[in-house]
Amino acid sequence: DRLRTLVETLDLPLITVAEFLGYTKKQIENELKHIQKGSDETMYILALDDERYALASLAEKLKLVFPDAFLQKETQASSALSWAESLAQQGEELSYAFLDIQLRGMNGIEVARNLKALHPKVVLFFCTAYSEYAFDAFGLCAKGYLLKPILAKDIERVLDEMVDDWRTSP
Repeated sequence: DRLRTLVETLDLPLITVAEFLGYTKKQIENELKHIQKGSDETMYILALDDERYALASLAEKLKLVFPDAFLQKETQASSALSWAESLAQQGEELSYAFLDIQLRGMNGIEVARNLKALHPKVVLFFCTAYSEYAFDAFGLCAKGYLLKPILAKDIERVLDEMVDDWRTSP
């Protein structure tokens, strides 16, 4: 398959290569599903929120959007970073991280910096009720800033915006 060969050769995300080749959003979705089901590679997603109800709600929405992905749910920053570090030690890549910003101990911005050090290609999304952190979030190249309460359509919207950004970037 030409797309998969290019992804592996160029070591770029599938969406980036597919957009460059002119794939439509629907074609990209189908390719992602095909690769997820037909591949030994697992998509790893981290959801971090110290409020259990908010974490459960976010996880429910993420499972709707990413039904075949491995979803790691954490309520503590230190546990999230330990899991991400063990993932890196196993040679696995973290695909997406959905992080609350206001956490006990370390805030989500600090967690994001540490995640980027462990997994440079991770796509960051901040999920919070506090809009004043948006500038810091985008300074870390976050792809989305979701205000709580988060709906599945909000996640799909930021993913669509990400694809649109890749399509229109030079």
